[in-house]
Order: sequence, then structure tokens, then C-alpha cells
Amino acid sequence: MTYDLLAVSLRLGTGLVIGFLIALTGVGGGALAVPALTLVLGVPSSIAVGTASLYAFLTKCYAVFEHKRLGTLDKSATLTFLGGAIPANVAVAYLVNRYVRAAQATDLANLEQFQEMLGGLIGGTMLISVVILAYNLIRSQPTGVEGPVDPNRVGPASPGRKVARVFSGAVVGALMGATSVGGGVLVLPALLMLFGLTARKAVGTSIVIALMLSLFTAVIYMGGGQIEYVTAVLMSVGSLAGVFVGSRLSARMPERPLQAIVIGVIAVAAMTMLF
Repeated sequence: MTYDLLAVSLRLGTGLVIGFLIALTGVGGGALAVPALTLVLGVPSSIAVGTASLYAFLTKCYAVFEHKRLGTLDKSATLTFLGGAIPANVAVAYLVNRYVRAAQATDLANLEQFQEMLGGLIGGTMLISVVILAYNLIRSQPTGVEGPVDPNRVGPASPGRKVARVFSGAVVGALMGATSVGGGVLVLPALLMLFGLTARKAVGTSIVIALMLSLFTAVIYMGGGQIEYVTAVLMSVGSLAGVFVGSRLSARMPERPLQAIVIGVIAVAAMTMLF
């Protein structure tokens, strides 16, 4: 594929906007990058998944650095979540990539149907996340900038709650392996409700978790040739300024407005994918 000035500018600009939203809300690596790649840049769904994963990894390396400086990461929640997420992510990404490679060689008609199904799965996953986050925002009571503190987060978690946390990681890891969506879209509800983190800590922690899952997903899709490398790199370069601004705004924004912005961003991305 050739990249003229317009194509390069479009990729840099797309990366700038998504990078800002990633750093501000924790959402964007897959939830916004996949719709942008498929609908704006015309990339097929399976290749968009791999490209978005590589872009998310490159962008979130810098975003993690900024959030670590700002003190918005939770190490315990990160390790617990990844304990379930990484094995499921690797298994599902491998199976999807294997199917796409086989279909490319033998059955292009089924591959096209699979691409459409994958797009619908991505949009449906986002809508589920919107409902969960909206419910969490409505039921929570405003208690200042930091938001409500979950007693299960402050003290030792019960065995059942620990299992639920690991299981939620496995579900998100599997969905992210298939769709590249989940780094912020599904991790955030789990961190807010099962781990009891405040929105600003959930945003920072979700970026670390998504960084690791994006790395595993990208490596597997690389092996299957399902990545547009130039597009991923150009978008990540464009994201640098957006991440710098978004991470600082995230650390200063009050709790409930930040959650509302997260919900709005995911809802727009979901409607774009579905309709």
C-alpha cells in the first residue's frame, strides 16, 4: 500500500485524537482505534484488530509512563487482573488468527462473513460496557473528587471476590484477543466495581493492563501477517501530544465527570461500529 501526504496526515491526526482519549479515559486502544481503522481508513476487521493492538501497545507505553509519574496506578489490581487475562488472551488470539489464515487460503466468502461477525462482536461488547458503566455511575454517590471507597478494596477481599476478579480478567482477556476491544472498555467497569478503585486510579491501572494484553495480542497477529505496521507506527507517533495532554487532564478531573466522559466515548464508538 502507498501512503501519500493525505494518508499520512489522516493516520497522524487519528492517532492524536485517540491518544488523547486513551490517556484521559483509559479507552481507545481498541474501542476507538478499531472503528477508526475499519470505517475511516478502510482496514479489514481482522487486520484492524492486529493493527489496533500494535498501536495500543506503542501508545500506552508512553501513557503508562505519564500515569506512573502522576501516581494513578494500582499494582495489586494489575497483577490480579492479568493473572486471569493473559492465558485467555493468548489462547483466543491464537485461535482467531489461525482461523483467519486458513480462511484466506481456502474460503474467502466465509472470511468476509467472519469479518462482519467480528465487527458486530466488537460493537456489542462496547454496548455492554456502556450499560455496566452507566449503572455504576448512577448507583454511586458523589463523595468528592476521589469518589466512593469500596471497603472490599481497602480491606482483604473475600475468596469469592478474589475469584470474581480473576475470572473478570479471563473474560476481558478472551474478548481482547478476538477483537482488540477490552483494554479500557471492559477493564474499567471491573476495576470500578470489583476492585473498588476510583476513576482516576482505574484509568491509570487499565492502561497498564491493556498495555500487557495488547503486547500479547499484537505478537500473535504479527505471526499471522494481520497487521499494517506503517499505519500503527504513524498513529502512535501522532498520539504522543494527545497522551501528554490527556494524562494530565485525567489526573485533575473530578470523579463523576471523568466517568461520564468515559461512558460517552465508549457509546459513540459502539454506535459507530454497529450502525
